[in-house]
Amino acid sequence: MKVFEIRWPGVTVGPPYNDRKVKPALSEMVRALGDAAIALDLYQRAVEQLVADKLEIPRKKYQPRGDETWEEAQRRELREKWASGSMPYSYLGQTPMLHARTFVYELESITRMLDVTIYGEKKGEKKGEKKGFLPNEPHSAFDELRDLVPGLKGVRDAAHHMEDRAVGMHYGKPIDFGDRPEMLVLNDLWGDAYTMTDGKGKQVSVTPSVEVLEAARLAIQEAIDKFLWSGPPYWEPLE
Repeated sequence: MKVFEIRWPGVTVGPPYNDRKVKPALSEMVRALGDAAIALDLYQRAVEQLVADKLEIPRKKYQPRGDETWEEAQRRELREKWASGSMPYSYLGQTPMLHARTFVYELESITRMLDVTIYGEKKGEKKGEKKGFLPNEPHSAFDELRDLVPGLKGVRDAAHHMEDRAVGMHYGKPIDFGDRPEMLVLNDLWGDAYTMTDGKGKQVSVTPSVEVLEAARLAIQEAIDKFLWSGPPYWEPLE
């Protein structure tokens, strides 16, 4: 699998920042990067397995025994198959989606941490008051990441609020499709693009890829390198 390395310039964050607040936030982004890397690897493996298994789908004809109906024969033979360790093709078909969704959640967690915890401003406070650790710092790598996945927030919001999106709602109100066809896309893979209908009625997507995670790695590294550190440098992930 592709491993995404992070260099820690030291062990603790130096003044004027509080290490007990900053280091856990940065570490959480590194954890999310690792989880997204695992999800990407599992996604790629699941797609390969799905293609291979689909080529071997048998044309099954269930054979009733005795007074069994066709339905009873189907249920018995399927249960025997599942008991032997086989996975239903419908489940197998969902595994790429499951890993793509995990990829999206972890990637969105990284962007939220960068946007709010590292660089963000306070909301609901007086204008000019800051919330993030580095509210006035430039962040070109983070900007490039956001430009690379403009549909990320829409995809994540739809996936996380399926109780609304499945019935064409957004925050409790009907989605306005405007001049677009009223077509809901829910948990769908268009090629490799994990696609949803967002709150504005548009189809938005995120493609699990090495390119996207490399951009996320650079954005995290950029944030880490902006702090002053003490102690010996080291790399993650550890062996």
